Amino acid sequence: MIENIYESQKVYLKLSSPVHIGNEQGKITRFEFLSQGNYVYPISEEKLANFLLEKNLIDDYVQEVENQGRNFNLSSFLNRKRVNLNTDVLEYISNGRKIKALQNISNVVEFHPLIRDGFTNPYIPGTSIKGAIRTAILYCYFKKLKSEDPTRFNQYIQRIEQFIQNRKDRREFDEIIIQDVFQNFNIQGKSRSPNTDWLRI
Repeated sequence: MIENIYESQKVYLKLSSPVHIGNEQGKITRFEFLSQGNYVYPISEEKLANFLLEKNLIDDYVQEVENQGRNFNLSSFLNRKRVNLNTDVLEYISNGRKIKALQNISNVVEFHPLIRDGFTNPYIPGTSIKGAIRTAILYCYFKKLKSEDPTRFNQYIQRIEQFIQNRKDRREFDEIIIQDVFQNFNIQGKSRSPNTDWLRI
């Protein structure tokens, strides 16, 4: 039975520093968000279209986008059209989504939103948590290796210097480290592969 092989644990993590994990959108520009005070309002295309239609601004909006291109600023456009961007309007255009910043962002021209789930709640992916744990393990491993086996530790240092001098892809060296530390086991005839990575088993 699987319950006799694996033990299930619930772990609560406490962040001791700010964390930012971007989403698939990358950066969002003034084309795609409005701001007021300490809040950013990512726009909903559907809500914005309905709002512009109601205000009879569709043609003006299209013309402005064609003229300004990447420099188009939605907030400036609406202000020139004397649209009162109060909280109700902002929350309507953003479909109720808003992000609080730690300071006034009136001069921000772009930002990188945090990854969110289907309900717009920010979260930290499990892969990012595993990556942080892997990094912490590597730090402890090399710290201990430096004091207990300086010769082997210096071999790693030399390999790092060689990679830097030869300008090789850093990911290639990362893979070597992962194989040495996490995958250097023999399980059912397999070794040094993702199938023997003890953080994936």
